[in-house]
Amino acid sequence: QDCQHVGFSMSLQTKNGIQIAGATSADTLLDDVKAGESHTAKFKFRCAMIQGVHFFNAGVTTTGDSGLQYLHRGIDVCAFKVINPTKDSVSGLCRVLEGPTPISITRQNDER
Repeated sequence: QDCQHVGFSMSLQTKNGIQIAGATSADTLLDDVKAGESHTAKFKFRCAMIQGVHFFNAGVTTTGDSGLQYLHRGIDVCAFKVINPTKDSVSGLCRVLEGPTPISITRQNDER
């Protein structure tokens, strides 16, 4: 179905489900998405965190009269292991970096 005000989000979690960080495209919502369209959302992050296994979750949302609703949600869509923390790592789960999280969204060609 066609949707308006479509956004993308991701979260990074420990293997125990503790959320380390997240990002959304709330500042760059897609106003009009037609049924069957494809889009790619890319989130950049610097892996300055404690060693261990970590997971990414991802979601696609819409905002309507009833508030925020998930159109699609993926749990543990990607797993990775930090073997040797970088020199940038500090105590805690991760090092907080300055600046905005770069997010880019691109529309894919319709292959119908």
